[in-house]
Order: sequence, then C-alpha cells, then structure tokens
Amino acid sequence: MLARKQELEELIVKEDDLDALVEELEVELESTSMRINTLEQQRDTAQREVNQASQSLSDHKSNINAQKVRLEQQVGRRNQLLAEIEEHKEHKELEVEGLEEARLQWQTALEDMERFSDERELLLEKRDACREALDQARHRARHQKDHAHQQQLKSSNVCSSKSKL
Repeated sequence: MLARKQELEELIVKEDDLDALVEELEVELESTSMRINTLEQQRDTAQREVNQASQSLSDHKSNINAQKVRLEQQVGRRNQLLAEIEEHKEHKELEVEGLEEARLQWQTALEDMERFSDERELLLEKRDACREALDQARHRARHQKDHAHQQQLKSSNVCSSKSKL
C-alpha cells in the first residue's frame, strides 16, 4: 500500500515536471514564431532597401539567400520543437492513462480495505461472543465442580458420622 502510494506520488511529480516542460516548450515556440516574424519583416525591409537603393543583383541575391538560410533554420527548429511538443503530449497522455489506472487500482484497494474492515469487525464480534460463551461455560463448570465437591464433603461427613456411631 505504501509502495503504491509512493508510486502515485512519483507519477504526480513526473506529470508536474512534464507539464512544466510543455509550458517551457510552448513559450519557446512562441518566441521562435516571434523571431520568424521579425526575420520576415527584416527580409521585407531588406528587399525594399535593395529596390530603393538599386543595388546590384548579386548583392540582392546574397542578402535574400542569407535570409532564406536563416529562415529555413528557424522553420527547421520550429518543426523540431513542434515534433518534440507532440511527443511530450503523447507521453503525457500515456502518463495520464497510467495515473487513471493507478487511481482505479487505488479505489479498488480502498474498497477491499473497507470490506476487509467490515469482515474484521464481524469476526471480532464473533470472537467476543465465543469468549463470552467460553467464560460462561467455565463459570458453570466451576460452579458444578464446587457443588459436586460440596456434595462429596457432605457425603464424607455423613459416612464418617455413621462410622462413628
């Protein structure tokens, strides 16, 4: 019972840790999305500057390629984070299922314990009744023994009185 309780507490701690990790990953995902938006704005600004300044085509391509690489890296990172979040969600679901199963087992154990407690009470009552019956039987046996002893003493007295006469 104590091991089950400790296991439940460990599962609750694990669930809390996973919840915290999911929250951290969600914050990081939001931050990454904001960085992507910032990068997209920077790219747009860079393109306007390129058009306005009439820079050479090679400079223009170089800037776009550099920003594409960064964007692809961010998208790759975002996709990786989304995959990790999904994996953690699945793990959390498994943990929740395990916790539900443990709760059902705990509830069953509590019900069994209550049933055993009721059975114990009945057995204690039976034991007390048996002890009381035993005490009464002993009391009657002592009383009968004392009565038989008294009768034997009287009989011995009568016999000895007769023998004296």
